[in-house]
Amino acid sequence: MKLAQANVLDRLPADQPCLGAVFTSFAFDPKTFEEQVLRAVLDLRTDPAELPARYLDEGRARLQSSPVAVLVDAGQRQPGRRMPYDLLEVDGEVFHPKATLLLYEDHARLQIGSGNITRGGYGGNAELFVVLELRYDKPADAELLRSFDGFLDRSAALVRHPGTQLALVRAELGRRLPPGARGSSRFALLDGTLDRPLLDQIFDLLPAGAKVVRVGMLAPFFESDSNSGRGSLFTRLVELAGADIRLDVGMAWDNPSPICERAEIPALRERLDELWCWRHDGDAGQVEYLVPTRILRKNFEYVDQRGATQRWSRADADYARERKRFWPVGSLHAFAPARALVRAAKTVRKLDTWLFPAVQLCDGRPEPRPLHAKLIIIDFEHEGARQTLVVVGSANLSRAALLRGPDGNVEVCVAFCLNGARRLHEFAPELVRVPRALLSLDEREFPEFGSHYGLCIEHAVHDPEAGTLDVIWDRRRSASVDLPAWELRYGDEQLAGGQGAPPEDLHWEPFVLRPDRAELTLRVGEREFSVPIFVTDLAKLPVRHAEIDMDLQLLLHVLAGRMGRERAAVLQERAQRVSGAPGSGVGLEAIFGEGFGPVDVFRAWWGACADLREPGFSVQAFRVTIVGSMGLEVVWSKMLAAVRADPPALKRAQAWFFGAELLRELGKIQLGADPTSRAKAEVLERFTSRLRRELRELTPSEGGETWMRHVVEFYGVAP
Repeated sequence: MKLAQANVLDRLPADQPCLGAVFTSFAFDPKTFEEQVLRAVLDLRTDPAELPARYLDEGRARLQSSPVAVLVDAGQRQPGRRMPYDLLEVDGEVFHPKATLLLYEDHARLQIGSGNITRGGYGGNAELFVVLELRYDKPADAELLRSFDGFLDRSAALVRHPGTQLALVRAELGRRLPPGARGSSRFALLDGTLDRPLLDQIFDLLPAGAKVVRVGMLAPFFESDSNSGRGSLFTRLVELAGADIRLDVGMAWDNPSPICERAEIPALRERLDELWCWRHDGDAGQVEYLVPTRILRKNFEYVDQRGATQRWSRADADYARERKRFWPVGSLHAFAPARALVRAAKTVRKLDTWLFPAVQLCDGRPEPRPLHAKLIIIDFEHEGARQTLVVVGSANLSRAALLRGPDGNVEVCVAFCLNGARRLHEFAPELVRVPRALLSLDEREFPEFGSHYGLCIEHAVHDPEAGTLDVIWDRRRSASVDLPAWELRYGDEQLAGGQGAPPEDLHWEPFVLRPDRAELTLRVGEREFSVPIFVTDLAKLPVRHAEIDMDLQLLLHVLAGRMGRERAAVLQERAQRVSGAPGSGVGLEAIFGEGFGPVDVFRAWWGACADLREPGFSVQAFRVTIVGSMGLEVVWSKMLAAVRADPPALKRAQAWFFGAELLRELGKIQLGADPTSRAKAEVLERFTSRLRRELRELTPSEGGETWMRHVVEFYGVAP
């Protein structure tokens, strides 16, 4: 097991394309997610700051082949969603897990920790994550993935609207896990969707007969002092671990700047038994905290930040003090329940308090890095050997997190054992051991946000194929909060307004989902609430507006690989500006010549089928190639429309010939025996069944020509 300090964003990219991803988070910032997390996971190459429109187009296209679902607490997410991943809201329970599942060809990456999908969670805070590379073909890894899939299944039952992408990711995982193979992983998933409290699940992992020696607990949030008596977290901990334990409790500390700002620094003997800060020499200026305890003739004794007694030269200390490199910190303000710690200290063998400084020195400059990591370690002895059970995840040190009851949180953690006795500071080296007598402890206060009127809308759904938007209202909730006057907007456009929920759900047609906005805004007075727009079938969502009714000739050239999707959209927009009508090919003749011929069509079929044969092609990419807004199904539909036009733009025999050749090329595709073959075959069969049926209706008559009968027999598509 490797412990390392790193940026969690650096652990997201992989050498293989991501086949699907699920994220869970309490708080959620769409800007951070779309411009940093998705950029890393989906390997988006465009710079979101320099070319935002192109970046969003690239992201939408990648989401069509790599489904992404994000499960968040409904009351804690921020507005600003632009990309059409599924944003699934949990309401009615505190949804607090922080986990990421990324699927690749031969393995999955599971990341469980403390960080929300926010700027702080992915860089600004001090967080703790466990990142696991799990192979599908290893029974122990597969078993852990099944456990996490069970957690996703139970979490899915809590969301307000299921969307479509979570099921696709879970189906992709299910295809890759071998049936029947079972194993025992050294990592255990602690699942807050189960009835058994997390703290009990943790102690269930200790071997029978194990004696707990020390428990270390680190978190930014604790249970309230109002719950610190009978049935509190610390009381239950003692019931499970026994009273003869040492207890280390780490907490958040609002420390002053690690650069001395005092005009004068008192003498050392005047501030014994207080916490001092020692900034070492050098450009980076390492910071160390210590508590001087006794003045000797040439030295003085102190307790360092690990709790060990040391000695330091008085002359060196005075020299550092004169240069403002050594000074008393002053009052110590931290966040923890004071009465609960007093009761716990009376119960256990010994209790030590540890502070995590919120401001640290980075490259010589003070930078805020507030504690948000959650950690529990249990040092135990079993059969003469010392081991440490380590628990990392989302759970704070509260009843709601660890002693889950009817009002408890949904959490997720991962546990594993390390050889030997481990201490909190090995996982968080910034920790400072401080006597409790020096601490001033407060409990955090959380603001009241008032009614979340956005939840009066149950969900909003866009059907890209039909070009519609439907808004479904939660009338029971609207009545319970007495929904006042409201406006529903999409960008700058007001769609509807009223007071209370409307008597009927709302419907708009035509509706186009803009590339830069994937949510509605419900405005109530001066407050605004975002409402995510779900897409019924992401594969059929045009990446760009110009793809909605693209010229058939352009579609053929894109499928053939003669031009890119973006270039085709530019030409389509130019042609529409010239003609003033959608779907017009005006101006394209100068590039491609008049109309299109069999060679253009055959190149399109060959190009698309070459993509479909690619072994690494994901199921969703396979499907997009067939049913997407620029896929084979759309091209074929446009050919049929050309036949049925008045006057016909394409002869029946021509369309039959082109369709028969497409059916023939599709029939050559060999999908092999990889995990995706069955799902791809089902997609292919649905389209080829339709193609056969419509070809029979188009089959040309022989007209006395023997060669026509031979052509029909060759393709094998007869009425």
